[in-house]
This record gives sequence, C-alpha cells and structure tokens, in this order.
Amino acid sequence: MSNKTSGDTILLVLFAILIVISLVNVVTLTSISLNVQKASTKPAIVYAKLDLTEIQAPVCDKCYTLASTIANLKTQNVNLTEYVIYSSATDAQSLISKYGITKLPALVIIGEINKTSALTGYWSNIGVVKNDAVIIEAQPPYYSVKDSMVVGLVTITRIVDSSCKLCTDLSSIVRTFENAGIVIASDISVEYNSTDGKALTSTYELNEVPAVIVSKNVLEYPAMVSLWPQLNATEKNNNYALHLTRPPYRDLATNRIVGLVDMIYISDSTCSECYDVMVHKQIVGASFGVALVNETLLDISSVEGKALVSKYKIQAVPTFVMSPDAKYYNILMQVWPSVGTTEANGWYVFRNITQMQSNYRDLETGNVVTFNQTA
Repeated sequence: MSNKTSGDTILLVLFAILIVISLVNVVTLTSISLNVQKASTKPAIVYAKLDLTEIQAPVCDKCYTLASTIANLKTQNVNLTEYVIYSSATDAQSLISKYGITKLPALVIIGEINKTSALTGYWSNIGVVKNDAVIIEAQPPYYSVKDSMVVGLVTITRIVDSSCKLCTDLSSIVRTFENAGIVIASDISVEYNSTDGKALTSTYELNEVPAVIVSKNVLEYPAMVSLWPQLNATEKNNNYALHLTRPPYRDLATNRIVGLVDMIYISDSTCSECYDVMVHKQIVGASFGVALVNETLLDISSVEGKALVSKYKIQAVPTFVMSPDAKYYNILMQVWPSVGTTEANGWYVFRNITQMQSNYRDLETGNVVTFNQTA
C-alpha cells in the first residue's frame, strides 16, 4: 500500500508537471502567434530615395574623409545612389557655385530629403539644408575653394634646451593636439641657442624655453577655439608662440634653469612613533610637481641638523626646508603661507606640522605629541 501510495504520488507530480509544461507551451505559442500578428500589422519601413554626389578635392592625402559620414547615412533607411566627381569637373563647379560650397571634400544630397521626420532631424546634426539639397562639408584639414589650398595642416616648432633633462617634455603637448583631432603636417625641434633658435626666441619675444610655435590654422579646429585664450599664446607671422612657464625651464634673461629645488629633511631618530619625514617627498615632488634635484636627510642630533634647527628656530620635527627656487611653483606658493614660512634668505621652512595629522616631537618641551592630543 505504501509503495502504491508513493507511486501514485509520483504519477500525480509528473502529471502536474506535464500540465504546467503544456500550459507554458500554450502561452508561448499564443505569444508567438500574437507577435506574428503584430509584426504583420507593423507599417512597412519607409525608404527615402536619395542621390549623393561627393565632390572630391584636388590631391590632398591628409584631407578629412567623409567615408564614415556616408557609411552612417546608409543606416538611415535610405535608398542611396552615389556619384563621385572631382572639383575640376563642370558639374562639380556648378554644384559648388549653386550651393556656396567652400570646403572640400563635400557631399551634395538631393531627393526625398524630408521623407521622414527622423531623416529631417538627422540632417541638422551632420550638415546644412540649402533649398532642395543637404550640404555636408569636410572638417579640417580641408581644401579651401576660395584660397585654392589645403587648410588645417598644422606645423609645430619646438624650441628646446636638450641640456635640461627635467624641463617640460613638449611631446605631451603635441599628443594633446593629436588627441583633439588636429592633423600635424610638420613637427621639428630646434635648440634655443642655435642660429634658428635664437632667431625664433627674438622674433616671438620669448623669455623662457622650452616653448612651442604653432601655425595659426590650428584655430580651424573648433575644439581649440574655446581653449586657446587660456594658453597665453602670442600671435606673430601667422603663428602662435605658446609660453610654457611650468618649471623647470631656462630663463633666457639670466640664462639659467630655474625651478630646480634642493630639499633637506630633518628627522629625529629617537622618535620611532613620529611620522616618516619622507612623506614630504611624495607631497612636494609628486603632488606639486616640484623638481627635487638635491635631497639630504639630517637627524636633529647631527651637527648640520642642530645648525638648521638653530638657524631657522625650528620648534618641531619631522620637518623640511626647501631652496629659493621653490618660488617658481605657483600652486605650491598659493598654499605655502598656511603651512610654512619664507625666510629672509629665500629658503622655505615647513612649520605647521599639525597639518600632517600624525605624531611629532615638540622640540621646546621634548615631548612626543600624538595626533589624538592635537585633534
């Protein structure tokens, strides 16, 4: 009886599962049927019949290409017939004149350009509607119809001091231009003290090097127009001189490299619980970008350490002092009054040790001050 009951239970369970599966199949088939019916009632896709004429520029292997624009247009539910003509052709000249085309290559699209509202909106994002046609002109570099020349090929001249290994690397600036889509036709470097270098520094009235001379047509690129006023550029001879005053750099008036900083760390070897004075190297060197060329670690028990403590009336350690060339780092100098002092000899002494939020030794009392005590 028990076996029979168990068997009946299994059969009931299997039967229930079968019913569930059947219901699922019915629902699925019904859903599919409904979807088929819905699909059959969907309106047919409306294709706009368009003729596209690409007017190509004279030989210009670096000119902007409209291939991606054409490829994207083909995804917009259009039946597209394509033609390619060169700017010298009579038909091309007629289209250029009729639609006021100024930049090549260019696309002239005619036909059912307003077939759908979606297509009408699409044109506003990629071109200009002129009468019965959509006109799409190349971005730079492009061939100027008016000037009969290629516009937007940028030339760069770097004025460098190869003896300054820590001076600003101008490659990062060039990469910034390239990442903004600027096409660089020429990129050369000249030494500041060479004949060409001296002529350039004189012409553009440069006071520091490295510097960059960029051709004026860099402003053909919309991305650069809004940025340019922030770059402290001087215009002359259809070029711009960018004055890169981020230290270290060579000051041409004094003919020396400025912004090379000596840093002396002062610690207390008997204070194991005091914070590591070398964290200042990370803060000053990495965070503020100061070029540290000579670094010295002194203990307050050493002759040199005692001399500095006495000379600058240092009241707590760990601390550090910096040489006068730290003044060339503007961001550091903006915060310095809140953390340290500037001495009569131009050196900088870090004094506000509580800013470190760590343990230190008070030299006046000889006690170790813990962070909790100062909080």
